[in-house]
Amino acid sequence: MDFDNTLFDFDRAEETAFHAAFSAYGLVSDEKIYQIYHEINDGMWKKLERGEVEREHLKILRFEMLLEVLSVSDTDGLSRKLSDAYLFQLSEQNFLLPGAKEVCEALCRQYRLFIITNGSYSVQMKHYHNSGLESCFEDIFVSEKLGAAKPSAVYFLRVTERIGDPDVSRYLVIGDSLSSDIAGAAAAGMDAVWLNRNGKNNEQGLPVVHTVHDIRGLPAYLGIQ
Repeated sequence: MDFDNTLFDFDRAEETAFHAAFSAYGLVSDEKIYQIYHEINDGMWKKLERGEVEREHLKILRFEMLLEVLSVSDTDGLSRKLSDAYLFQLSEQNFLLPGAKEVCEALCRQYRLFIITNGSYSVQMKHYHNSGLESCFEDIFVSEKLGAAKPSAVYFLRVTERIGDPDVSRYLVIGDSLSSDIAGAAAAGMDAVWLNRNGKNNEQGLPVVHTVHDIRGLPAYLGIQ
């Protein structure tokens, strides 16, 4: 199972952390400025998925780009300071999506569960430890520590190696991102369930065995009452 925006409300955490980081350095932030950052950040993560940018560079570059758009001078390493403040604030947030804990508790009674994520290791581990989900999952696989990231098939195959079962037909990937979770599952030869919370279109026609619009729809699909 993916973590961000599948189990964890990353959108809410991201916006809260962004405004807190800007406030820490006396910078004005509003919804418009946040949306500019969000678009820059989303584009940077798509580049990471395509292998066009390194993770450590991404963390700083997104704030460098934002400051440039806002015509704010990046003096005294402001972009790096904002990045550090943002990541700290992000790690402090603890918002699960409605029903996520109950669904995981139901699923783990019949299935082996694992978390797969491209997020920052320090942030994701803190979220995981504070989520109340640890008892439901056997392990969490953060791409930063595996040396490969979703949607690369290498990432998924390294996960199966760590689990100790290389038979990809025995896995089901559950995630919200077409470009990361669903495309990655297809590349590795795994089935996937798409959590389409926002009514998006599967324009690329990526293969999914099922689509749910709310995480709470998973148990019924998997035959769990």
